Amino acid sequence: VFMGRLRKKIGNDRIETVRGLGYRLKPLHDEVDSL
Repeated sequence: VFMGRLRKKIGNDRIETVRGLGYRLKPLHDEVDSL
């Protein structure tokens, strides 16, 4: 339930499910370009 609500707020494409571990946030495209 918590992850579903979080996905609605920040978007499905930002949260990645890592099987056996949990969840991981993907960086925004702007964050990757600035590195």
